[in-house]
Amino acid sequence: MAAIADFLSDIVDGLSWAAFALALGGLAWTVIVLRVQDSDSPFSGAPVHRAIDLIGKGALVLAIAQVLELAADAYILDATMGRSPFPALYGAAFFRAGSARALLAFAMAAAAAWLGAAPHDKRRWWSVSAFGLAIVVAGAWHSHGQSRIHDRELLMALTTLHSLAGAIWVGGVLHLLGLRSLAKRDDRIRPLWPVAIRRFSLLGMGAVGTAIATAIVLALYYVRSFAGLFGTGYGSMVLVKIALFLTALCFAGLNYRAGRQSGTGRDGDAVWRVVPFYVEAETFVLIALLMAAAALAHQPPALDLTNTDASIAEVLHVFVPKAPRITSPTHAEMPTDPNNLLGLSRQDRNLESAWSEYNHNVTGLVLVTMAVIAFLSRLKGFGWARHWPLGFVLLAIFLFIRSDPETWPLGDVPFLKSLADAEVFQHRVAILLAAVLGLIEWRARTTRRKDAWQAYVFPVLSAFGGLLLLTHSHGAFEIKPQYLIQVSHTVMGLFAMFLAIGRWLELKLEPPASRWAGLGATASLLLIGFILTFYQELGTV
Repeated sequence: MAAIADFLSDIVDGLSWAAFALALGGLAWTVIVLRVQDSDSPFSGAPVHRAIDLIGKGALVLAIAQVLELAADAYILDATMGRSPFPALYGAAFFRAGSARALLAFAMAAAAAWLGAAPHDKRRWWSVSAFGLAIVVAGAWHSHGQSRIHDRELLMALTTLHSLAGAIWVGGVLHLLGLRSLAKRDDRIRPLWPVAIRRFSLLGMGAVGTAIATAIVLALYYVRSFAGLFGTGYGSMVLVKIALFLTALCFAGLNYRAGRQSGTGRDGDAVWRVVPFYVEAETFVLIALLMAAAALAHQPPALDLTNTDASIAEVLHVFVPKAPRITSPTHAEMPTDPNNLLGLSRQDRNLESAWSEYNHNVTGLVLVTMAVIAFLSRLKGFGWARHWPLGFVLLAIFLFIRSDPETWPLGDVPFLKSLADAEVFQHRVAILLAAVLGLIEWRARTTRRKDAWQAYVFPVLSAFGGLLLLTHSHGAFEIKPQYLIQVSHTVMGLFAMFLAIGRWLELKLEPPASRWAGLGATASLLLIGFILTFYQELGTV
């Protein structure tokens, strides 16, 4: 159960980052975009009340998530050491900082509720802001910098500034979505939407610039080399953050251009025709970015793993095309051990590798076939091809039987007991997602109703699956074979996010943009299939 707690801790940590952005980014949003300090601001009224409400909810969720994270850390320590970590844990810097953040977040939520009764009261705004600033400062003791011997204060300050800049950007996007929901219901607020986009674009550029500058310094310090960037879990998550950051930046640039055009009268309709959907896609990316940041915080810096990192050639070898394995050992040949859920004492690693390779390669071949059929479904005369999502259901049945040979239905470990293994748990969740996704997307494709709610399940579940893959970790201090397994999962998680974004925009945008988005989604599915088709365990190289 400790492994499950560790995995769920990553999820909760990502949630706390999102809540942190909603609360702290909301403060910058109300001051710079809504300009709440101006009594004659056109945003007075419902937009300000909505912003304050989101700030309070963000602070409350942050507080709860922080408590859950501390509880998970205590449980993991208890399970690892075989005894209670208390009272020694009370003296740990991360526990004190986490406790302080939780109390401050509860206080900020209460102050936001107090502010809601008088949204233009400067004293109340100072109260909420003071608690928010204190939360930011307390977060410095949750960074890698606080554990360093040298340059500790500088690294803590840079990490804090980086986190705050990211919160302003992400939080602003979330509040922008909140304003849009108001504008859709109230015609009086509708004209304010383009104004908010233009104002937030300027704020966002400053936040992004700060985030980039601090990220470069931190990456240079913690990674130090190309080997550390490509050959460690920390480095791979840095690359994922860069890819997601650039993607989000593209959407932000499109929104900024549309906002400027609406102000000059050129293509002013774009601010309603495409910007809301780009903002939604940007939100997908930013949530993934927060999850990547949470996973990165749980990885040891690359400069501390110089003797265990993989070479660039070894990492590239993971993605080199190879003949897929289409034969598998029988279950009777597998050295299953029902008393060892983590599989650390299995005797025959070659049989394990062959079993795993077969599962991955067959899955890849199925996905490649599905992607090809999905491409055909876009052509005239291939109406039968629209049933391609049913391939997910067949794949789910195959993986449910074969994913973990030591567990039910093939192995002796009961189904519920097997879920105590974090990796098995993640596999079962992924299998369930695949089955549900296939059935609902098949229904959506065959009804041919673009606005049917079923159609939006596919991008949402694809994004969730991508987040699972991005947080799919085989251990904090990974040996080389474990890392080389993880890096393929990480890249697939990135493509799963692109798949989700492409399908979402295909449903939202008008042709020809929707067709290009759909092709991008199908291409992402094809690339995931190729990675799995060429998957190979290091032990069999």
